[in-house]
Amino acid sequence: MKLLWISIVICLFFASCGEDKKPYKQPVPQTPATPMLQSERQALEKAKDVERQVNKHAEMLKQKSEEP
Repeated sequence: MKLLWISIVICLFFASCGEDKKPYKQPVPQTPATPMLQSERQALEKAKDVERQVNKHAEMLKQKSEEP
């Protein structure tokens, strides 16, 4: 009976010393994922804006040339 208690105590001792607890880390806040090819999309939008301005200017010149 004495041997049983000694082996239980030894098992508990090894079980308590076996694993180190890791320090608590705060969760990293998730940032919204940047869309793929974002720079290309921005360049395309910029080009579309330039095209609108050129078309607007061309239309304005066309109207001025048609006036008597």
